[in-house]
Amino acid sequence: MANTIFLSKRLYFFFGFATCTSVLIVTVLGVTLRKQTIPAQSNLQNVQTGAKNDPYRYLPDGAKIDNPEKDVVFADLNGDGKQEEIIFYSFPHDPHAGILVLKPNRVDYVKLWEVAYDDSWGFYDLSGVYDLNKSGRPQIIAYRRIGASCPGVLEVYEFRSGKIARITGAWAEHDKLCGSIEFKDLDGDGRPEIIHKQSHGINPDVYRWNGKQYFKSNREFSEYYNDELSELIRYVYSPKGFPTNARVTWCQQAVEIYLLQNRHAEAVALCSNVLRIIDDPQLTKPNAIMTKDYTPEQLKSITAWFEIDKTEGKATIYHLLGDTYKASANTLQAQADYQEEQKLRSQAEEMKSKLPPIKLAPVN
Repeated sequence: MANTIFLSKRLYFFFGFATCTSVLIVTVLGVTLRKQTIPAQSNLQNVQTGAKNDPYRYLPDGAKIDNPEKDVVFADLNGDGKQEEIIFYSFPHDPHAGILVLKPNRVDYVKLWEVAYDDSWGFYDLSGVYDLNKSGRPQIIAYRRIGASCPGVLEVYEFRSGKIARITGAWAEHDKLCGSIEFKDLDGDGRPEIIHKQSHGINPDVYRWNGKQYFKSNREFSEYYNDELSELIRYVYSPKGFPTNARVTWCQQAVEIYLLQNRHAEAVALCSNVLRIIDDPQLTKPNAIMTKDYTPEQLKSITAWFEIDKTEGKATIYHLLGDTYKASANTLQAQADYQEEQKLRSQAEEMKSKLPPIKLAPVN
């Protein structure tokens, strides 16, 4: 299997097909799936539908199979030499989808396992049955479509201890993996890691297979973040004017990476520079653009909120300094920075309390 399977957001629909060594791109509901075609394996085969084997016989009423050649698979999940039938299905007009596994029973099939989802519109092309974790037996990979606010949810299942079990990992505790997914072999051992790229302002997470499930291992793969770190540093030191929360967010992400890489001195230097940048009127701007169309009262409110934003931004930076000194075992300095954070947050709350009440327009 190819080392990298990459998903990223797009706003158009595009389908590209080529040979088994080329790239397949599928965009559905605003998410583009980029996947290298997986060569056929001896334990996997496309289903041959017909009178003797009609997968619809086993599905709930109203269910559909989007692509029988891709969504109906025969594979030996339990290693007994007999192939189970795995069916990915959905419903045309409802956010319901599921996976059904049938086991052979002489001349017919009976249900072995089924999972149903009540928040899904089907499955992305990343879904299938293949040996993702290189354990020697295939896994059921389910990446299901959710919606615009959450591109999808990744689940991984495998037959073990006499049943099909979820081996997804720690991220499943948070219910949904909202973001893009990349499968990439980061350490060259032939087994791809799962990279979860999240929403804006949050660093990706890297999950590695430990023989039982996938577990977060960002520190182990801290060098993976080097390119992102370089980009974040460029943003922080940009000569353009930005709102306070923009640079504070970039600083948060960069410090998180510095701590993963044990680069404490650089984290402290970055935080110190951001504190200076927040007070630079050429580099830090209000969230709202002041124009002559604003009334004096509105301009006063914008200015007041600008000062609150800067105070809260500084509090966040002092919290990052506290985390950095704590990681470097400098407990006294960490405590001092945490205290400065609390002082600034109290100041921000006091400033908010002095703002004039919001005047609501009368309702006719």
